[in-house]
Amino acid sequence: MNRALTSARDYRSRGWAPIPIKLREKGPTYQNWQNLVLDEAGVEARFARPCNVGVLLGDHSGGLVDVDLDCREAVEIADAIFPATPAVFGRESNPRSHRLYRISGQARTKAFKDPDRIKAVKISGGDGAKDEGAMIVEVRGTGSQTVFPGSVHPSGEAVRWDQEGEPADVEWPDLLDRAEAITRVVAASRRAGCAANGTRNNTLNKESFCAGSALKKLGLDAARIIRFMADAGIRAGLSDAEAMATARSGVQSGMKADSAGPPNLHVPQKRPWEKVGEDQIREIITGTALEPIVGAFGAVTVPPLPLCCTLIKALPLVGCALSQRRDADPSEGNLAQFTGRIGKGEQLAKLRIETAGGQVCNFWGLVVAEPSSGKDIGGVDVRLSQERKWLLASAGSAEGLADQYVRLGNGLLRVGELESFLDTRHWQSKACSFLIDAFNKGWFSTALSERSNSVPRETDFCYPNLIASIQPAIARRRGMGLLDNGFANRFLLGNMPALDWEPNCSLFGRQIEDAGRALDAYAAKSGTIRIPQGYLRDFQRSLLDLNAPFHGYWRRLKNEYGPRLAVVLSVLRDDNSALVELPPDIWPRVETVCWWLYGQAFQLFDTLLVDDKEDRLERLLDRMRACIRQHGPVARAYISRNAGRGTTAKEREDLLGELMIRGEVREENGCFVCA
Repeated sequence: MNRALTSARDYRSRGWAPIPIKLREKGPTYQNWQNLVLDEAGVEARFARPCNVGVLLGDHSGGLVDVDLDCREAVEIADAIFPATPAVFGRESNPRSHRLYRISGQARTKAFKDPDRIKAVKISGGDGAKDEGAMIVEVRGTGSQTVFPGSVHPSGEAVRWDQEGEPADVEWPDLLDRAEAITRVVAASRRAGCAANGTRNNTLNKESFCAGSALKKLGLDAARIIRFMADAGIRAGLSDAEAMATARSGVQSGMKADSAGPPNLHVPQKRPWEKVGEDQIREIITGTALEPIVGAFGAVTVPPLPLCCTLIKALPLVGCALSQRRDADPSEGNLAQFTGRIGKGEQLAKLRIETAGGQVCNFWGLVVAEPSSGKDIGGVDVRLSQERKWLLASAGSAEGLADQYVRLGNGLLRVGELESFLDTRHWQSKACSFLIDAFNKGWFSTALSERSNSVPRETDFCYPNLIASIQPAIARRRGMGLLDNGFANRFLLGNMPALDWEPNCSLFGRQIEDAGRALDAYAAKSGTIRIPQGYLRDFQRSLLDLNAPFHGYWRRLKNEYGPRLAVVLSVLRDDNSALVELPPDIWPRVETVCWWLYGQAFQLFDTLLVDDKEDRLERLLDRMRACIRQHGPVARAYISRNAGRGTTAKEREDLLGELMIRGEVREENGCFVCA
């Protein structure tokens, strides 16, 4: 049975203009298709063989218009914004994504795109106007066509009817107003869903107001949009009750005709690490040799991956280039090995930073991201490190990894999931001891095996560079132990949000070549870098004045990574010299990068700290609840003795109050019983 022919006959009988399209394709490839209006014989001839069925829209089909919903969010809320129509179709994985209407008069196709996505693509060097991922909804009229049911989508799914009736009659301006409204609502929900800690409530309130303003002149029911915006707040980390209350307040205020803006909420002053965004960091690395390396990591997707992934992965690769061992001086001969004139660690480094006896530019980077987030797509780090013989095997025993470091000295270790290294019961955790030694001293000597005949592993030069990742759920399970772990807290952190990206299908070999040349420029550097006394002093004073948490982490960021970042940012793209000269303006730029890096760590650790507090609260409530259930009615003194270990009197009162608010416990004659 020729489904395309059957469908084309049906569409022509309804006054629509069907046109043939190659099977499993979405657009015609022949000229002047916009004016191909087939009679009955033409339909029979053109659709004789299997193909897809397109329908010309607008004038040629009696004012037929297709509202093409191009993103999941638009499909989700379309019923709340667009008029009901009995003509709706899509495919199995994307149902109800096309809605048909009939209008009178002229109707030219108009696309509605996410302005934030367009801006992000432009910043990364792409053409935002041509980015298909920015499309939210397209209202198609004269001059356009759509592949209709009876066709096969490029994915292999059949295009099918969800409702096969006559299109509803609408006015063209009203349809455009609704398309604009759904675009503003979707963009607002995306911004609210990506809000950082400390800004989530206010961002949701502001964006909900924007969503309500978009609905105001349409006179729509706000209930569905309130739920939609509340879901965005939940994605950002708010509780369901808090998100609903904030979304309701914002949307309803936005829909009031006399509202001039979102209701005033207390907006806390931004702390320094909250003021630095990706745009500032991109501006700082522009023109440096770091820029093409970061660009290569980002070029594997459309739109490019964010800096919280690309920069965190680029720095360890640059670290491999900068932490090379210097070549042996033939004039020294073997005598130097026995007299100790060569030394260990940083004394053997090709490039050495003169702070606290010396340090070398190796980096550890940890990306916190969900699986299939795009963090590993493209294998840029593998390609670039393999070409330069820097890549270590990422799996194997601690002994095996130690043997590789004895051989390579500063190779790149890629850890797909950090949890195995953090779990003391896992065999890979034994590798942490010599890696920490190497981070601190630049050499190690360790006996990893408990066998009596095991051979100690040791080397006089080892500066490991690590790229690792961890899933957010695993990070939450580890809690604040991540910060206390001597291995984990040496990583620069990047918190990668959930993104809507696609693999880049165009050639990006040039970006890889540019990155390789930049790495070779870094690898050519040698000598000793002098660091001024009091570097990043303002950064440290600001953190102390703010009583900033995670003291040990920001100390390491300032003392150890700060000078290394100064070296990395001082090498320009066209710099072919062997020496590194720190420019006069380097420290303000390094300070800005340090604020951004601390902000990334703060987002993670602050969330873990909240989670730890909530876990402790629930454990204490469980203990108190069990005591009252088993022995009640009981007095306060009995609860304090038997269920109050490790708590203050105020905490116990708060815990009892929480149980009563929840309706699980009630007070009778000064004693407590389970409700």
